[in-house]
Amino acid sequence: MKRVYLLLLSAALALPLTAREVQSAGKTNGSASSSGSMKTVEELCQPSKAQSDLSINNVRATILGGGDMWWDLNTARYEVPKGSNKHSMFAGSLWLGGVDEGNQLKLAAMTYRQAGNDYWPGPLTTDGTASTNKEICDKYDTHWIIYREEVDIHKGWLECLADPNCNDVELFPGYESQIPQSIKEWPGNGVDGELPYQLAPFIDRDGDGYYDYLVDYPAYDIDKEFDCRDKETDVLYGDQTIWWVYNDRGNVHTESQAGALGFEIRAQAFAFSTNDEVNNMTFNNYRIINRSTFRLTNTYFSTWFDPDLGNYTDDIIGCDIARGLGYCYNSDTEDEGPLG
Repeated sequence: MKRVYLLLLSAALALPLTAREVQSAGKTNGSASSSGSMKTVEELCQPSKAQSDLSINNVRATILGGGDMWWDLNTARYEVPKGSNKHSMFAGSLWLGGVDEGNQLKLAAMTYRQAGNDYWPGPLTTDGTASTNKEICDKYDTHWIIYREEVDIHKGWLECLADPNCNDVELFPGYESQIPQSIKEWPGNGVDGELPYQLAPFIDRDGDGYYDYLVDYPAYDIDKEFDCRDKETDVLYGDQTIWWVYNDRGNVHTESQAGALGFEIRAQAFAFSTNDEVNNMTFNNYRIINRSTFRLTNTYFSTWFDPDLGNYTDDIIGCDIARGLGYCYNSDTEDEGPLG
């Protein structure tokens, strides 16, 4: 039975957090350590190599395709203000865990990838086996980057085509030959349109269930028709959006050494260009689908953050449970060193 969970996260300069930084962490090239248990077989999925930047506002944030973010597998990449070379976070990742009916722990929890990997690119099968293969993982090892402004224009053009009183040649001269590749290649039914269900969200204007950029458009809620509090709502957010899909079943969990959950994660990293504090923030939205037939109990979703408040060696984290807020502060009055 498919179960869908939604998780929305936000980040602003030196905001939500967990975990002290390990000084030796993050200085590898992303492969297994020499002690490592990472022994992948060629037929199985390999760790994601996808890497893209959110950069529409005052933040430049690097997003990876393997469940982690805000670094490039070596150095910090959450820069605020953009262009300042000041990075308020070193790394972060989505953590998922639960206990199955046999009381066995299932867990996907990425940190710095020194010990291995728990996530791989691409969707899972919908037949209850929650399976994938290297070909699928390789095909989906990418980010789809899109902007609301270009979808606004595309929607206007589509509506003009459907209106006998609208002159598309006059209002949108030459547009059809200039449709952005991000709209043409939107994976509404998968990379090659191979899936019989909706993958990346799109507005299905003709109701046929299949994405056709000459009829449909990526699902920004331009007309404010959807309630984002409804877990069945699947729309795009932000002025710039990075969309991708990944899973925890592509290979052995060499990072956590735990069993796989059979979860498919449809992720968005997004940001708004504004004139207020939101211009210093980025957000993440996760649509988490249980593709297995197993029932999980005591299931938790969280995020692991490694913040850098100046000199990271004296950083401490705290939380405000009532507000659902995490924060970072210095353990003493002097933020020593060149990073302070």
